[in-house]
Amino acid sequence: MRKIITNSMRTCFLDCQYKFFCEYVRRLSPIKEPDYFRWGSLVHLCAEHQDLGEPVADAIETFRQQIEERPHTPRVLEETEAMCNLAPAVADAHFLKWHKEDEFYEHLGVETKFKLPLSCGWEFRGKIDKPMRDTRTGESLLLERKTAASVTENYWANISLDSQPKGYILAAQEALGLDVHKVLYDVYGKPQIRLRKNEMPAAFQQRLADTYLHDYEKYFQRRLIPFTQNEIDDYKQDLDGVAQDIEAHLISGNWAKHHPQNRFGACAFLPLCTRGDESGYYVRDDKNLNPELTI
Repeated sequence: MRKIITNSMRTCFLDCQYKFFCEYVRRLSPIKEPDYFRWGSLVHLCAEHQDLGEPVADAIETFRQQIEERPHTPRVLEETEAMCNLAPAVADAHFLKWHKEDEFYEHLGVETKFKLPLSCGWEFRGKIDKPMRDTRTGESLLLERKTAASVTENYWANISLDSQPKGYILAAQEALGLDVHKVLYDVYGKPQIRLRKNEMPAAFQQRLADTYLHDYEKYFQRRLIPFTQNEIDDYKQDLDGVAQDIEAHLISGNWAKHHPQNRFGACAFLPLCTRGDESGYYVRDDKNLNPELTI
């Protein structure tokens, strides 16, 4: 394993050492990926193409091919096709909501990759959604895209504790040379509508698309979140410490398992962890690594 750490690797290791071992040392991925993970990836890819002035249809086709190249269940492929059919309406609705405001933001990059050496000898890598400059104030900021089932005040309160944007600000400061301390969260919400009795899936997808387009004001929110320089400096020290901890575990081969009820959400590696069941996983090759690890 190369001496590389990303925001996601840090979070994974702090969550569960054995999960980190499965995901980053053994390179295992569940055959059935959570739908929210696939939807988030598709939304990001569509937005990236829009930022570059490229057709959203190209992003959707690229995403579809990426999914089909991997070993997925028929159910996952069916769900993915439904997401691909919905994506154009979501992209259009997001444009309707924000295109006037976006005229004030100068793009300094799109999906900007970075490498940042740490004092421990490891390298911090990642990809920033979009560094920008507000032409009204001259202030630099980063845009961070998120997808969420619902966006409440509790959601925004929790965002202030999000560690990953601190890493992106750190990289923007030290790798890109930007004077930045704020992140503009661009959140894609989801209409809370359900399949009606006797409603065909295709009709439901059309109703969902129409809901996005007709009520786009409801489903997209933005908020500017500031972070202090002390928070950024502390995060850099933390990254360095976690990288050293990972190296120590790589040497010792000791990967402690975490009690599943002491974490938020479900764990994709629970069958393997508790029963040794490897049937639901495949090994990623170099083509399917996290983009942050292939810079």
